[in-house]
Amino acid sequence: MGRPGQFPCTRTTRLLLECGAVVDAVDDRHRTPLHIALISYQMVPDERAQWSESLCGVVCELLGRGAHVDATDYSGVTPLIAAIGGPAETLIRSAINPRLKCLAAAALADATAVFRPAEVPRDLHAFLAMHGVHPAK
Repeated sequence: MGRPGQFPCTRTTRLLLECGAVVDAVDDRHRTPLHIALISYQMVPDERAQWSESLCGVVCELLGRGAHVDATDYSGVTPLIAAIGGPAETLIRSAINPRLKCLAAAALADATAVFRPAEVPRDLHAFLAMHGVHPAK
């Protein structure tokens, strides 16, 4: 388990979540913390051995707080895709238990549907975007 402040760090992740960090917050590429942790692991081939345990700890913390394994970034990558071949793949696969609303949003995304913001409750906008359904332009 990495030292505090060293990425990835289970204890730092837990502290941030306990202090109110949003488990499914997104960056400018629409990647969640789960995406970032898993993609980062793929980008450090020389350090993978020492990252493996810490990465799994971080993934467990995020999943335990309800991180969506079906969130899609702007490239269509989900945490499951990012986890393939890594130490956390089994953890991600075992967390796949989609909620009905996630399945509905995924069906809309597969149909390349868009929504009119004025016709959809505001609190669903981010949820739909997380699953690849974006507002009409």
